[in-house]
Amino acid sequence: MADAQRTTVMKLEEVDGVALALTMEEVAVLRAILSRVGGSVQRSPRKHADAIRKTLDEAVPAFYPADGDPSYLLTGTLRFSEMRTAEGLAR
Repeated sequence: MADAQRTTVMKLEEVDGVALALTMEEVAVLRAILSRVGGSVQRSPRKHADAIRKTLDEAVPAFYPADGDPSYLLTGTLRFSEMRTAEGLAR
């Protein structure tokens, strides 16, 4: 008699990427910039900004340079509009 079990398999694929080497001060500045990005998490490039920020948060605990948190020096925000495709809004 045949037997079957349902399982979940993680599919790994090769993707192009970039590895950055940042000083702690650069990490703090990038984190500050990414914290000011707005827009739809599902339908705009903000989803990538959030992914980068999450990865930084997991890799490096909160750190501020000797002169303080650079996010206090920012004015304004960056806002992504929703991405569009030939058929309308991206899904």
